[in-house]
Amino acid sequence: MMQGVDVELFSVTQFKIAYILNVHFKAGEWGNHPRCGSVVTCVIDGRSLYARVKRFLKVEGNDCPGFASVDWFSAPTYLFDDSIPLGVCVTGDGTEIDRDVGTSVIRITQIDPSPVIVERDVDNGRFYMMRDSGYDTRVDN
Repeated sequence: MMQGVDVELFSVTQFKIAYILNVHFKAGEWGNHPRCGSVVTCVIDGRSLYARVKRFLKVEGNDCPGFASVDWFSAPTYLFDDSIPLGVCVTGDGTEIDRDVGTSVIRITQIDPSPVIVERDVDNGRFYMMRDSGYDTRVDN
């Protein structure tokens, strides 16, 4: 089973490039600087989360246009006034997010069609993310 869909042997294919509402994303680019087309954001449980796409998948006979196998970043913290969720700080360890979300495979339709600009803080192991368009969705505590 994958995302609630019965999957027969050899009915899943992988692909590198996905166009999500005409925005180009390429799986497996993480670590190949300066490109970062594999970084995506999506809203899950009412909050924006960031991930790096390892590969895109298509399940034969399924209506969904595809799935993404991802590695999660940590929960985002925001750099500016909390009312303006623009600059985001994350770490590479998304263990907690993976545990909360319960999966590392998401539907392509869950991905926000916004390229993400990534700046790396090598000394502190953090990454600063800024979306090219749109805003993050946050759950207020």
